[in-house]
Amino acid sequence: MEFGDSTLIITPNNKKILIDGGGNEFGSFDVGEKTLLPYLLARQIKNIDYVIISHFDSDHVRWITNNYEET
Repeated sequence: MEFGDSTLIITPNNKKILIDGGGNEFGSFDVGEKTLLPYLLARQIKNIDYVIISHFDSDHVRWITNNYEET
């Protein structure tokens, strides 16, 4: 990602694990909306089974904390 970190793992049994969720508190470029979300939607991934946050710096969690919705 241009500003931020994120890793998506898809397990053999099709579980989706997102590690970190990118973001940049400085500037107007929304990494989640411009990069991560289009990546997920292009692969028809509409939900994430597990989210792992390595640490709480905004470049790792901003998009997750702004878009988290529990189902």
